[in-house]
Amino acid sequence: MSKKKKTRLSKLKRNLNALKASNPAMFNWLEKQQDVNWIQEIRSENGDQNLLIQSGGSLINAYPMDDPKKEAKEAANKMNLYKENVSIIIGIGLGYFCKAVLEKREKEHRVIVIDPVGHIIKLALSKFDFSKELQNGQLMLLPGKSEMIYLLHFLSSQFVVSDWMLTTEKYPRLRPHEYEEIINAAQETVNQIMCNTGTVAGAAGGIIADNDVSCMPYVIRHRGVNELKNLFKNKPAILVSTGPSLAKNIHHLIDLKDRAVIICVGQAIRPLLAYGIKIDFSCTVDFGEVNIGHFKGLMDCNIPLVTINRTYAPLLKQWQGPKFIAATPVPGYEDMATGILTDKGFIEAGGSVAHLSFGLAQLLGCNPIAFLGQDLALSGGSHTPLADASGEVQVNEQGGIDWIVKDPRCSLTGKDKIYSMGQVHYVPGFYGKPVLTNMGLASFLTVFSGMVERHLEENKKGKNNAKTSN
Repeated sequence: MSKKKKTRLSKLKRNLNALKASNPAMFNWLEKQQDVNWIQEIRSENGDQNLLIQSGGSLINAYPMDDPKKEAKEAANKMNLYKENVSIIIGIGLGYFCKAVLEKREKEHRVIVIDPVGHIIKLALSKFDFSKELQNGQLMLLPGKSEMIYLLHFLSSQFVVSDWMLTTEKYPRLRPHEYEEIINAAQETVNQIMCNTGTVAGAAGGIIADNDVSCMPYVIRHRGVNELKNLFKNKPAILVSTGPSLAKNIHHLIDLKDRAVIICVGQAIRPLLAYGIKIDFSCTVDFGEVNIGHFKGLMDCNIPLVTINRTYAPLLKQWQGPKFIAATPVPGYEDMATGILTDKGFIEAGGSVAHLSFGLAQLLGCNPIAFLGQDLALSGGSHTPLADASGEVQVNEQGGIDWIVKDPRCSLTGKDKIYSMGQVHYVPGFYGKPVLTNMGLASFLTVFSGMVERHLEENKKGKNNAKTSN
């Protein structure tokens, strides 16, 4: 075996070991991938590796033939690779651009690479040693759309991301069958995150930073979610959200008195109490002023509140019932102000308060877990009419979704106030007909699918371990 081939195999092995430790699911997927016949490895004029990509009846080089590295470095040098930004790259190719970004970036800058072709990923992992970045989570490899949507929404909910930089390598556009859906989904998801009304547009970073500091006196002295672990082991839980269907089904909860753990989003407290339904926990994650509107007049209802440490600070100050804090992970900053909260415990939030509710049910040890009012569709309006942020949803001439809130209790209400909810996205409804939603809500379904899948797998392992020990 030649020295060059040994070096490539050595790099591949180091990268795969790092990937196995940091992302076992991706490692297992990659191991099963077969080589494809539309890629040919060639040499450029300067001796560097290049690729020929079959597109229709043509073979097109993936990189300039004179110097594949030059274009990648020039592109990376034009980017703002600051620690508070995130780079998203569609197609890893031979890793030239990914390597250039990693070399130029600030230390905490994260790089996400999505490529559904395992053959190409293996070529890149043989070309460059990415093991350090894979191990510390600064480089994240993903195989497809659903994993990408979940990760982008997770990062946007857990960290202050000032800017998302989306770059598509040249060759993915030559292979629309493999890449077009991912490219479109990435663009839609980034746009949705940046336009999300719950993110308070460009002021999001400052508001979150203010909350980090303002909440500190309250979160330090309150209990953490770690104390709730397995509190309701094997008890059924019902997670209540405020989708349009809640008004149709809320009466079912009356018949389930004391037979299930009721966990609701903050906006559902008012309608549930109006129906005389006992609430065991309420959850909240929103960090803007709209959040406190859900709780007006309810501060002394004595319902245990589960929230993240950077929620809207006035709410934590005014809430008179028990409070349980879920810390936001801050890798590399454990010894700083927000980092010292890690002993409070962590709950997977996944981008929305409903995901936090599911994570709480898991932490409590609940099984089974059921959903109520979790529509993720906008056909019947944005929320149930019982909720304070209920509003009309309209599709404008440009194919965008306009949201108009008319409830006077909500801070989003106002004359001529119209909020964008992103572009129209239709998905199959429960009864088969297409229903209106947006990419953000559709991605929530993807997140839920992943969380539920992991939950079922953990339950299965737990049962198998119990049988083994017996």
